Amino acid sequence: MLFSIVLPVGIGLLHCMAYLDESPRVLMIKGKFEEGYKILMKMARVSGRTEVLEKLQKPSIKKEVYDDIMKVVEKLKDQEFAKFSQIFQPRYLRITLIIWSGWFADTFVYYGIMF
Repeated sequence: MLFSIVLPVGIGLLHCMAYLDESPRVLMIKGKFEEGYKILMKMARVSGRTEVLEKLQKPSIKKEVYDDIMKVVEKLKDQEFAKFSQIFQPRYLRITLIIWSGWFADTFVYYGIMF
């Protein structure tokens, strides 16, 4: 029974990973302006927002501004993002256990009443 629930979810997840584009915001933060612009154009075309297509022009910025943006992008590239394992570090362990125990109690009470 569990397999019949997990299989469609797994197939859906794999489908999303294969066919969904990266966020234009994330691409632009990484300095990939052209790729972000292409995805924005695709999103406007697919959604039928022709007025957005007319307003959306290729990014053209001055060299000085571009250099400033790239400095910020380089700082963000070096920044370490959150990892799942961080919730088990002493700083977050207490709140993690509190939240998990709350969810466990809610689930236990709900299904205890149902069955």
